[in-house]
Amino acid sequence: MKYSKPLVVLLLNFLAAFDALGQATQPNASTRLSSSSGADGFMIFWAIGFIVILGMVFFKYLGVEEKRSQDYNWYKAKHPTLVTGGRVCCHNCKSSNIGTERLMNKTYLRAHVCRQCGTALYYSKEA
Repeated sequence: MKYSKPLVVLLLNFLAAFDALGQATQPNASTRLSSSSGADGFMIFWAIGFIVILGMVFFKYLGVEEKRSQDYNWYKAKHPTLVTGGRVCCHNCKSSNIGTERLMNKTYLRAHVCRQCGTALYYSKEA
């Protein structure tokens, strides 16, 4: 699994800034017992929510990038005996009945799927 460097750097910068903010706003020992504001809990709630949303976007992006790398040439290299003369066969059931399906959610990819067993073989960009 490949990680995108800008997203990892963004996440690490956010965590460092959040840690610095927590250290700057942390009360000293004499005022810690007397103050009981809900601001700390509120900040933690929103930080956890932000991290969860960022993680969901990050993993969705990784999934799309992984599918983009699994193209016709990848399938041909992985299963050389199943691609002969431009004819592709399924690696699961050996059927040559292959169709395409559009992947939604703005991925702009088509999945080449075995029509007999439903296995996704490889992906190509939409024209």
